[in-house]
Amino acid sequence: MATVSSTRRPNSFLVFCGSLLALLIVAGLFVFSIAAGPRPSDLDKKRADNRLAVRTKLEKEAADALSTEGWVDKAKGIVRVPVSSVLATTAKELAAKKPAPSQVKVEPPLPMPVIDPTATEPPPPALPSAPQGADTLRFAAPATPAPPAAVPPSAPVAPPTPPPAAAAPAAPVPARPPLINSNEQK
Repeated sequence: MATVSSTRRPNSFLVFCGSLLALLIVAGLFVFSIAAGPRPSDLDKKRADNRLAVRTKLEKEAADALSTEGWVDKAKGIVRVPVSSVLATTAKELAAKKPAPSQVKVEPPLPMPVIDPTATEPPPPALPSAPQGADTLRFAAPATPAPPAAVPPSAPVAPPTPPPAAAAPAAPVPARPPLINSNEQK
């Protein structure tokens, strides 16, 4: 007689169907919870209406404060007056005043050394014009070549001559100025 094994293997099709059913139940509960909740458009509408009411109230209060008279603090004697009347009063006061020299104190510029053209020793170094002794960059103007001379129309045209074998050396390239805020030695 044949022996039957006591362990049974589950049917894979039934496991698949059970898993699919459980997934559909969870998805259905999720969709139902979202559908039963408040609508986002309703929330946005309520929040927008609330913000608009607060803004309207604040604008009305600000307009009233700028256009009416009243006490701000009666104990301290602080009052509120309309801006238009203050502007008119200030304009009248300024029109009545005569122009006067400025009372602002201005420091004199830094002293510059006087350079004697007949002196035999070099002039003292100039004072720095920027903090930490920053250097001023100076660029040489680029040399522009002279335009070629015009040949009179009646003169015969000579064929071009080949350049000589040893060309003249080019002009020396000037050294570049030091970079700003660099630690280069001059």
